Amino acid sequence: MLYLKKKYTAKMVRLEQFEVLKVKLKSGETVKGPMYKITPTSIWVEDAYIDYEDIEYIRHNHAFWKGVGRSLEFGAAMFTGIFTVNGIIGGYSPILTQENFYFIGSLLVAGIILELIAMKTYRMDRGWIVEPIIIPKE
Repeated sequence: MLYLKKKYTAKMVRLEQFEVLKVKLKSGETVKGPMYKITPTSIWVEDAYIDYEDIEYIRHNHAFWKGVGRSLEFGAAMFTGIFTVNGIIGGYSPILTQENFYFIGSLLVAGIILELIAMKTYRMDRGWIVEPIIIPKE
C-alpha cells in the first residue's frame, strides 16, 4: 500500500498495488502504468523503478467517476445516432433539432467534466508526501 499524505493536514489518499498511475519525475520524464511493486524507498511503475525523492507529482484517476463520465459520453454518441436515424427515416428537416443538440451537448459536457473531476494530481512541492506501508507476509 502507498499512502499520499498532505503535510500538516489530515488529508490522505491510499493507493493499492496494480492501480494505474501517471508519475512525472523531476527530470521531466513521465511514466504511466500500473504500480507493480512498493518498496521502502521506491515504487515500480510499468518498467521503471522510481525513487520517492525523484517524484514531482503523481496523477491518479478514480475509476468510478471516470466510468460514469465515459458512459455519459457514450450515451451522447448513441443518442446522436438514434436522433439522426429517426430524422432520416421520418424525413424531418433539419434532421437534428435544436433540442437534440442541447440534450446531446449536455450529456457530452457532463461526461467530460466528470472525467476531469475524476483525475486528481498530487504534487510533492505542494506538501504531499509519499509514505509506503509494507505489510510483511507470514
